[in-house]
Amino acid sequence: MTTHEHLLTIVKKLPSDFEPYGERDRDAPWGPDCSCGCRHFIPLEDELGADWGICANPASPRCALLTFEHQGCHQFESEDEPEDTTADGDAPALAESGTPLLDPASGARRKVKIDLEEFIMALEGFPSGELRYVLDLTDGKVVPLFEDYDDYEELCEKMDSDPDRYHQIKQLDSHESFRIMEDFAAALPESKVKDALFHALSRNKPFRRFKDIVHDDLALRDRWFSFREDAIARLAADMLSVQGIEVEWIRRQAPKETA
Repeated sequence: MTTHEHLLTIVKKLPSDFEPYGERDRDAPWGPDCSCGCRHFIPLEDELGADWGICANPASPRCALLTFEHQGCHQFESEDEPEDTTADGDAPALAESGTPLLDPASGARRKVKIDLEEFIMALEGFPSGELRYVLDLTDGKVVPLFEDYDDYEELCEKMDSDPDRYHQIKQLDSHESFRIMEDFAAALPESKVKDALFHALSRNKPFRRFKDIVHDDLALRDRWFSFREDAIARLAADMLSVQGIEVEWIRRQAPKETA
């Protein structure tokens, strides 16, 4: 009969695994492992399924390998986070990622004023993936794109006729969202709440557990919202900078102190 101890002796171990199975330090500022609810971790049947599974992520070094739930890899994707289900279909031709967008008149980087709250909403995306967002570089407007909208065909025609004007806004992936939560917990003073947040992030369904703790305390919730907004603003500004866009955020409320 196959046992947990037997599988530990035959499982393939990689440098990308967490210690003691690989070379990654669990104290480093990245996590979590497979046990925290990775959507690509397929449990084995019966009792072994509580600890063992097969990785089904093509991007992971453990793809198709027998995997102990605490080995982990950098390609973790939470089952609580929506998958990128954007379909090509009749989607308009958008500015391609990696192509710097320059002002046609001066050749300089485009400076755009963008409503931060609207942009964060676009980064968070729509659970089903049916509603997408693009950025109009002429006025900084975040434009929703949904097939059921009456103006959908008209918007597609505009985007097809002027592809350099529009930039596709891609959702934050689970790695980026997890890092922001981890950074927030690390920035808190030593306390039971800080310990609870780190514990939540190390367990199954970390996103849901983290949010449950945060929303139980109004002061902590406000602090989290402020921290997250600032973190996303920096991350988004960096992403847009790569595309040749210099952003000036329009904030509806002044950012709060998070220290």
